[in-house]
Amino acid sequence: MSDERRHVVVVGGGIAGVAAAWAAQRAGARVTLLHGAAGASALYSGALDFGAKPSERIVSELAHFATALGCWSYGGGPYRIATETGLCRSVHGRDSALLDLEPLAGSRIGVVGALHSSWNAALVARQLGASSWAQQTGTEFVVLPAPDLLATDELAVPVYDLAARFDAPQRLQALCAILEKARGDASALLLGPWLGLAMDVAQQATQTLGIPVGESTSAPGGVAGARFERARDRLLQASAIEARTGPVQRVSAESGGFSVGFGSEDISAEAVVLAIGGVAAGGILLDDARPEHPGGACFHASLQAPVTLELDGKPVERVSTLHGVDFCLAGLGTLERVGIAQRRGKTQEPGLFVAGDCAAGAPRSALEAAHSGIRAGVLAAARPA
Repeated sequence: MSDERRHVVVVGGGIAGVAAAWAAQRAGARVTLLHGAAGASALYSGALDFGAKPSERIVSELAHFATALGCWSYGGGPYRIATETGLCRSVHGRDSALLDLEPLAGSRIGVVGALHSSWNAALVARQLGASSWAQQTGTEFVVLPAPDLLATDELAVPVYDLAARFDAPQRLQALCAILEKARGDASALLLGPWLGLAMDVAQQATQTLGIPVGESTSAPGGVAGARFERARDRLLQASAIEARTGPVQRVSAESGGFSVGFGSEDISAEAVVLAIGGVAAGGILLDDARPEHPGGACFHASLQAPVTLELDGKPVERVSTLHGVDFCLAGLGTLERVGIAQRRGKTQEPGLFVAGDCAAGAPRSALEAAHSGIRAGVLAAARPA
């Protein structure tokens, strides 16, 4: 029996690509997700921001996606989180392992003084305590010594590997025992970004100790990005989305849809969503100015597709400029604004959509990427009138 559902191919497995695939499937499409190496989504800190105040409809869509993903807290905010350097900031959402400071206003919060090269508990406590929020709410941050939380050979272990060690059940039990001993009269406990990659260590520690336990944001390439990727894989495995790993070389328009060059095969689709990432993820590439390339420094997409790249509404591809991009005039912000020409996720090619950081002029944040992915997925799943 043939499958008559509209076939949508999503290129890219970051936040925007996963949101697009999820939304397209919910809208009734048959979805294939193609993704390769890790992108910018693997670098995010665990903080979820949205540029302008989103509408109730957007909040509802993002809340449903966060629930499906399973590693985000969104929709019940505002939230307040701590960074590794002690910055206290309000966010629209968070990695669920991050400690939410907002409901703890006016209490005594313990900053666990574990010995690790990336964590300075005294500095974090001092900076958080000096924040305007702490001063206005009377919130106190105190250092709780816990020198036996980490073994001697773990003092310089990368945080990614350190977090993975806490996934072991016996390590979680030991963690809770040490925190119980160190907690004193603290109403909550803040640690560095080490609370597991696969297991929900923060939630289990919270249940065991009876007080909120959470972590700070992580540095680029840290545990928050790894948790997203694992949550992505769980979501895809639990859905009917066909996920395949490998490089996509091209997307070409053909009668009735598109042909997607994936490895050594061609995949036919009625609609395609490009969520290949921006400059940071390698989805948009920069050509250096060189003798054999008289056009100067210009940009092009990492795959062949019927799209145009633009910066501030002007084309910037190598075929459309004589002198390339002057970064002295345009500024380094160019690297965030350049991308595929689009209007609300639609390109000039019918049936071809873009989402996330590869879209020209799109805000670069995790929630903005998810929202653009949801929008593109719904558009891709809809049959033309």
